[in-house]
Amino acid sequence: MDFKSEDIRRVVDAKTYELPSTRAICYYLSTYDLEITKIWPQPTFKLGRLLFLGMRYSNVLAYALACIHSTGNHAKLGVRTCSIVRNSAQALEVLNVTCAEVTFWICLYALLGGGRKCRRILGAAFLIFFLPIQILDGMWRFQVSSIPLSQAPIPSALGYPCAFEDQVDFKLYAITGFIGMARSLLVLSGTLIVQARWASPSGTESPLVVSIIRREGLGYYLSVTVLYCSIGLSINISSIQHAQTWDIVDKLCKLAYPIFADRLLLRMQTVDNPEAQDVVSALIFDLSVAYGPELDLGTNERADIAGRASRGDWEDGLGGGYELEGMSGARRRESGDEAVRVTVGGVLWGVRGYGDSRLVLVVLGKTEKRLAPRRGSHIRVL
Repeated sequence: MDFKSEDIRRVVDAKTYELPSTRAICYYLSTYDLEITKIWPQPTFKLGRLLFLGMRYSNVLAYALACIHSTGNHAKLGVRTCSIVRNSAQALEVLNVTCAEVTFWICLYALLGGGRKCRRILGAAFLIFFLPIQILDGMWRFQVSSIPLSQAPIPSALGYPCAFEDQVDFKLYAITGFIGMARSLLVLSGTLIVQARWASPSGTESPLVVSIIRREGLGYYLSVTVLYCSIGLSINISSIQHAQTWDIVDKLCKLAYPIFADRLLLRMQTVDNPEAQDVVSALIFDLSVAYGPELDLGTNERADIAGRASRGDWEDGLGGGYELEGMSGARRRESGDEAVRVTVGGVLWGVRGYGDSRLVLVVLGKTEKRLAPRRGSHIRVL
């Protein structure tokens, strides 16, 4: 049996897709506990919850559909069915990319402190770049048609239920690359502005908001910039071989940026700047339940703190109707309208945001925990 290079390429393309998709599924499984404790307790229609679940499960469903049409499962599918399954998988990939894009623009808006002017500028920039990219990318994705297996001997011999014609026109793909490259450079500039805005003086610890942007935000946009620069600058629009080479870069980057977006959403629950917290609470997550029901204290319930010391009692009424009640050697360090700081077992804790909405316990400079007691309840710190 004579095999053409196109037949071999079809099988290689399927395997190239399977490897990063499998790694993405492994990542989702390894962080499933975070999804249960930090995402599911959020209000049903909160934007952060919808984006997080949309990113994850659109990717999972897209991979499941890809397994149907691009693995040797010996299923019997018609040409029309193969086209429907592939196009559905492609649509889910577009949804996944859309959720990741919206995540980073929304988080950038929150970290810039919100505001009407900021919202208008970022909203206009998002639409100017996003709509052309998605339209052109969609036109390129959906121009492929299913063909009978009799025209693709290798997939047929390996038990693949579907075969698809080769994409020979990469003009739309290249144009998408140039637009995406310009967009990525713009948003990279925005992330650098965020870092400059919240930068700490030399020799001091950087605020958490800066570390979030540096690790997740910059990591995402650097990966996307590599992708679009590769596509826009390196594809010869008349050469399939170049497109096949950069298809590997495409798959790796499309593995990376949903994971970066996923991590950024989780990290947005720990921003330590009050201005950013207000925007996050209003738009992305309800921070009073951001750490799951195990940290939501009711009347006379207790929050255990590591490093128990000798017992001692202290009590203080706080504004907004909350009382903070503590034992185990906790002593008042500083009080005022903005913050209450106590030392518990040698660990300095800060208490802030205890007004009408929530009470926040913070290990200063380290981990932040949020508690949402009912109004008038007692919190015992052991």
